Amino acid sequence: EGGESGLRVYDLETGSLVRSYPKVSASYSSPILAQWGDVNQLLYMHHRGFAGFATDSDQMLWDISWGSQYPDVAVPIVLPDSRVFISSGYGIGCALLEVKATESGDWSAEQIWKQRSMKAKFTNVVARDGFVYGLDDGMMACIDLEKGRRQWKDGRYGHGQIFLLDNAIMILSEKGDVIWLEINPEESKVISQWHAIDGKTWNPPCLAWPYLLVRNDQEAVCFEFDVK
Repeated sequence: EGGESGLRVYDLETGSLVRSYPKVSASYSSPILAQWGDVNQLLYMHHRGFAGFATDSDQMLWDISWGSQYPDVAVPIVLPDSRVFISSGYGIGCALLEVKATESGDWSAEQIWKQRSMKAKFTNVVARDGFVYGLDDGMMACIDLEKGRRQWKDGRYGHGQIFLLDNAIMILSEKGDVIWLEINPEESKVISQWHAIDGKTWNPPCLAWPYLLVRNDQEAVCFEFDVK
């Protein structure tokens, strides 16, 4: 919410304001929860950086600069070992951070590496078995989490949306195509592909098995998968 506060917490039952955090510039990214040790934190990729807030007070625990003149969209990924993956488009790239408490009890987020191998502009990325998959400025790519090295980059899907399934990645391209991609760090392998909807499509799809709902600002289409 704008105005005097960057982030606010509301009670789900009453709708009353519980807490306002120190103001940070707004972005299109969503805040997420993380727990390290016995400390819960609210993580937020704001317009000029990436910050962690306490969940039991209005305290900002840490904040790092992450340079982009445009608001971020992609939501960070919380990983094991107190690590977080962040990514932005517009030529910025990606980074792996380690969030930890200092000896004095303060918190910090230290950069392990930074690369331009994954530039997530409109789309969240997904992680599986030490690798990150996402749309790097519109092209599907895979990088490793150890160093951020690119494994492969293939397929022009525009600024669509992706999500992770049990054994595949589903892409809804900007042109309205649905692509099922094998989770494979060695190569890009398409399992299935079909045209689902006409027009520019930025909206995330919704999968409620066996139904898939895709939409844009013009129409919505529902598909039913054969479960036999």
